[in-house]
Amino acid sequence: MVGEMLKATRKWLPKYRTEFDSKNKVKSLKIEDFSSFEERKEKLFEEFNIIDKYYIIGPFDNRSSERRSSGLTISNPPEQEIDLSASYKGRAKKVVKWKRITRKDIDNDGLVSFVKFYGFDKFTVVYALAVLEAAQECRIKLLTSSYYGMTLWLNGKQILNKEGEQNIVRDRYAVDLLLKQGRNELLIKVDNKDSVPGFYARFEEKPARVRII
Repeated sequence: MVGEMLKATRKWLPKYRTEFDSKNKVKSLKIEDFSSFEERKEKLFEEFNIIDKYYIIGPFDNRSSERRSSGLTISNPPEQEIDLSASYKGRAKKVVKWKRITRKDIDNDGLVSFVKFYGFDKFTVVYALAVLEAAQECRIKLLTSSYYGMTLWLNGKQILNKEGEQNIVRDRYAVDLLLKQGRNELLIKVDNKDSVPGFYARFEEKPARVRII
C-alpha cells in the first residue's frame, strides 16, 4: 500500500525539461505542465480518498514535571467537549481557537502538517476534527499514522490509542469506523515529542454516501 502511495506521488511531481547550450552544458531547467500541478494533487487526493477538511486546535502543553513528553496521558478540553466556537488556554497560556483547514492547506502528499500553523514546538499535542455526514449507518475503514503517538475518538468513543515512533509510515493503523446516520465527529489527537507534528488520514475505499463537511 505504501508503495502504491509513493508511486502515485511520483505521478504528480513536476517534470523538468533540460535545455543545453552549444557546449552541451545545462543552460536551464524548465518545469513542464506546471499549470497541471494542482490537477495532479487533486487526482492523488481523489484516488486515495484522503480526508481534506478539518478543524484544528492547539498547541497544548504536553511537558511532564521531568521536562519530558507526557505522551497521550494529559487530557485537554477538546476531549471533554467539541465546541467549535470555544477558546482555551494552550501552550504558554496563549489563547487557542478552532481553525478551519481544507485541501489547499494540506501537504501535496496528504500530510496534515501543524508546523505551518503553529511552528515547531516540541512537547505539545494538537487536535484535528473531521466531520463526516453519512446518509445511513455504515462501516468504513480509516488508514492513519503520525510521527509520534495518536489517539482517535469517534463520536466521543475512543477507538485508537497508540504511542508512536519518529519514523512515520503511511497507513500504519487501520481502524474500522461505524458511522451513524447523520453527523459524525472524528477527533484526532497528535503528540509531538521532538519531531515534525503531523499525521496522515484516508479511507481505504471511497465511502459511498458519506461527505466530509
